[in-house]
Amino acid sequence: MKRLWGRNVATDLLGGVLGAIAFFLPGAVLAKASEFASAGSAVISIMAALVTFACGMVYQSQAPATVRMRAHFGRELRGIWSWVVTVVLLCALAALIAIPVAAASETYAWVIALGAVGVSTLATLRAIGFIRTVLIAEAIDPKNRPPS
Repeated sequence: MKRLWGRNVATDLLGGVLGAIAFFLPGAVLAKASEFASAGSAVISIMAALVTFACGMVYQSQAPATVRMRAHFGRELRGIWSWVVTVVLLCALAALIAIPVAAASETYAWVIALGAVGVSTLATLRAIGFIRTVLIAEAIDPKNRPPS
């Protein structure tokens, strides 16, 4: 599973299945679609900041393992980062679009907002995986070990 998710960025779109929950929400919850969409957009914006931070970490790290990773997987890394940044941005926009949609259909507003939160969450988890990789690479770098 990790290999499938790690190399296939389109698996992030599975988070959109979260939107299907909207068809089972009670009416009292459905009435809060606009508020949820606005809060979802704010949370996705925080995820976008985390993704940007992670991208910077990967490209600024001078740990030998990270430098080799960038040299060996450079093209793949650029594709993944382009995907993650684009998806999180589009999810933030989708959550904002759900706000006026709520006036026409609260259920569809929930579908859009929940789907956006789900997809952006999976894309952000991918970025967190890269943060973990960089932190491990920094930890095993001989320059960062304390003298014995």
